Amino acid sequence: PDGLWIGYVAGSRLMKIPVEGGSQTPLATAPSIRGWSWGPGGIVVSSDGRLMRVPANGGTPVPLAPDATTRGYWPVVLPGGRAVVYATDTARNGPLGIADLSNGRTADVGVSGSYPVGIAGEELVFARQDGSLMAAPFDLRAGRVTGSARVVLPDVVGVEGDRRPTQGR
Repeated sequence: PDGLWIGYVAGSRLMKIPVEGGSQTPLATAPSIRGWSWGPGGIVVSSDGRLMRVPANGGTPVPLAPDATTRGYWPVVLPGGRAVVYATDTARNGPLGIADLSNGRTADVGVSGSYPVGIAGEELVFARQDGSLMAAPFDLRAGRVTGSARVVLPDVVGVEGDRRPTQGR
């Protein structure tokens, strides 16, 4: 998030490397990584279908939600770094969720999809299992969609079962 590092996944390890070159540094080890996002307050990773938090400088992943039962995939830290939006199911269009990063509380954002992409202007951008890229008006403060979702582009991404899209993001 500070523009000085590039983060990436190598097997079951989250890694970082300086943009200007240098040695790679491990941040965390997490089994079955299904997406991660690095925001100003640290890293949110989906590991074994659970949302976990990792300090920005690395460390052991800890459950994001107090009860450690929040299922989540493909997390995206939202602008401001106070919340993360995520998919609740990768095999179908499930409700997209949002988690408060200060306390782990979760809620439904009001639309269904297979993975979130992020915020563009004042819209939540997300994909559906059929490959459609969607956008819906989104109130960042309330953490909710405020109107109907619309198709931005049909058949933009190919989704294969429980895997990330094969094209685009």
